[in-house]
Amino acid sequence: MCAVIALIAFGLMKLALKISSSVTKKKILSYSRPSVGAASAYLCACFGEGNVLSGVWLPHLDRLGRKMYSEVSDIVVLPSGIYIVNISDRMGRIYCGNEYLWHQSVRTKSGNMKETDFESPMIQNEKFRDSLISLLKRESLPQYNITCITIFTSEKTIFDCKPDGVFSLTDGADFIKQQTSKKPIPKKDRATIIRAIRKNSPGADRARKFNRKNGVG
Repeated sequence: MCAVIALIAFGLMKLALKISSSVTKKKILSYSRPSVGAASAYLCACFGEGNVLSGVWLPHLDRLGRKMYSEVSDIVVLPSGIYIVNISDRMGRIYCGNEYLWHQSVRTKSGNMKETDFESPMIQNEKFRDSLISLLKRESLPQYNITCITIFTSEKTIFDCKPDGVFSLTDGADFIKQQTSKKPIPKKDRATIIRAIRKNSPGADRARKFNRKNGVG
């Protein structure tokens, strides 16, 4: 009898979590331009909070070869692999012709056009991927597949030529869901990977302090 009650309670808990996740996703998708934090919450609702690491700071080298820390929007660890997700809430027209610098052209509320150059998120992701590979090696962890994607949250973002690996919020989440692996990451290794990433991420305050001290960032 106790086993039946426990089974029913577990089923109700899973149902409640599923309903809660569904409500969260619908609410976030009702925004025309979800924030980076809201997009991270959407990923948590899709893949479970325990599988999504948000606001991770990883070391890499800047253009002058100096070590610095930069924040990764999200790292998702699933049986099918590890996913580095770079989330941007930039809107307007995005020009991706330059490999290293992309360009944003957006009309402000005052009616003026604002032109901004920013580092290619795909280049950023490659730096994060290299950093994560080094981290896993230092922790003597197997080299599982690491996939990098970039998500733009705004519905008003237009690309002159959208590269592979760039998605809207829902398409990015669907892309991750559709991935499979001939060698799935065991649950024990996934937990070890998550612990290793958390252990090696210094946190926002320490990372920014390090960057200021070394004159980078």
